[in-house]
This record gives sequence, structure tokens and C-alpha cells, in this order.
Amino acid sequence: MLMENPAITAIRAEAGKPVDPIFADVTAALRRCGLRIGGILQEEHPGFGGARSATRLRNLSDDTLIQISQDLGRHARGCRLDPGALAEAARRLEATVDTGVDLLILNHFGKSNAEGADLRPIIERAILAGVLVLTAVRGEYASA
Repeated sequence: MLMENPAITAIRAEAGKPVDPIFADVTAALRRCGLRIGGILQEEHPGFGGARSATRLRNLSDDTLIQISQDLGRHARGCRLDPGALAEAARRLEATVDTGVDLLILNHFGKSNAEGADLRPIIERAILAGVLVLTAVRGEYASA
């Protein structure tokens, strides 16, 4: 059953297929229509001299970048996510919701969101504030 006025809409994402270019196009088109758009888009910036790429979040409200990947060295394995940087991104998103936007775009809804962490509280805050949310979700997390 479809809601008449859904509070959240998701693009079904497939592993390895980027959705951020779609979000960038949607952002540009809706801004031309006069809508206030907030949120974040993920960008990969190539590393130099054999270094791994850096993952950054572009804040759609002010066009600033927050690097969320840590440089753990050339041979490091495991998660490179910087939890402090992600917390800073969440703080900025809270401010975006509080100042008022028509649409909040979040680049993904993954495992940690499905478990109630990561940016899930921001999604809930936006919905409670009457802000529409657009995100991307892979099939295994769609039910969450």
C-alpha cells in the first residue's frame, strides 16, 4: 500500500552502482523549482602515490566537505570510517533540519541505519519536522 504523502522515499540501490550522480541531478532540478534542499552526497576523491581514495560527504546546504574516511596507512585493512567525522556530519544535518528545508537527501541507508544508528536519528528528526526524505537503499535493508 502506498502512502498518499510519503515522508520518506528511497531509490533502490545496487552494489557497485553509484546513486550520488542521480541525487546531484535531482538536487539541481528541484533547486531550479525553488525548493530548499539539504542533506549530504558522498564523493570519492582519488588518493595520490598509491594511497587509498578519500571518502567525503558534501553538505548540500553550504557545499562544504567532511572527510569521513581515515588514512590508516597503505596496507591497513578494515573499516576506515571516522566516527567523529560522521558525528559532525550528523550535527550539521540536525541544524539543517532545524533551520528548515523542503527535502533532505541522504546518500544511503545501510546496515547501521537499519540497526537504528548512523544517520537514522536524522531521518526520524526530519520526518517528525515534516521534512520529506530521499535516500538510497539496497534490497537487504529495504524492510528496515
